[in-house]
Amino acid sequence: MFVKVCGLGTTADIDVAVAAGADAVGLVISGTSVRGLDRDRVVRLAAHVPPGALSVLVVNDTPAAEAARIAGDLGFGALQLHGTAYREEDFAAAAEVFPRLWRATS
Repeated sequence: MFVKVCGLGTTADIDVAVAAGADAVGLVISGTSVRGLDRDRVVRLAAHVPPGALSVLVVNDTPAAEAARIAGDLGFGALQLHGTAYREEDFAAAAEVFPRLWRATS
């Protein structure tokens, strides 16, 4: 089983998730989520994810191609486009920039 713990907001959160066996940690950039973080905090937290754990940028209100550029610029291992607003053409645009994409819906 592959486990991702999402919505983490501190280095301690990351440490606990990874110590508990999480394969991946999700960091959220979103203006509409209570778990959304600003870019500076995401940069700091992404740098804290240890080798062996996958860092996942999670977005739900950022244009897909822009999110793909951010994921690549910040060194994320995967990009998760969350929610129903993303369409097939959004995934295609993001894949041209950042090929490891995940889909999630509520």
